[in-house]
Amino acid sequence: MRNTLLFTLFIAAAAVGCKDKKKDGEGGTPVAGEGGGGGGAPATPPAKMVELDASSAGEAYAGWKLQAPEGATAKEDFGALLVSDGKGFQLEVHEGADLAARKKEIEANDVNKLKGFVTDKPDVLLYKSDPGIGGVQHHFLATVKVGGADYSCENAKGATNYTQAQCEAMIAACQSIKK
Repeated sequence: MRNTLLFTLFIAAAAVGCKDKKKDGEGGTPVAGEGGGGGGAPATPPAKMVELDASSAGEAYAGWKLQAPEGATAKEDFGALLVSDGKGFQLEVHEGADLAARKKEIEANDVNKLKGFVTDKPDVLLYKSDPGIGGVQHHFLATVKVGGADYSCENAKGATNYTQAQCEAMIAACQSIKK
């Protein structure tokens, strides 16, 4: 009898600790292992978008302006422009824009496996992937012309779990870059 009571209490405690998870991490607040894989910190939604002068990132970005969350900063980071609000908006801008080659890399990646493209256009790829440790990650690649040169944008990699909406905000910011 005592063993049965202990077993019942154990099962009840386990059931109380379980949460109803959505399959792909969309909607609501992602929980560990959901939305970004690996249990990284869930990203917060971007704040109000305002014009940001990226000149503070260095001479290469003099005169660049883009829409970014209020309070975001621009800095040079290993040869790329990094625009970040320190939360759910972390946009990287790199020279060059070969989206077709990058798409092949994404499709062939056998570690962070492609789950599907949400948007598949010649200038924007928004996709979901599975890093193999549970959960789904959202990523994007986009291209933009700035001052006659081609650039590519992507979300910064790391511990942040981006939602589809956050990636869409970063895509809009990328496409807003002007010189």
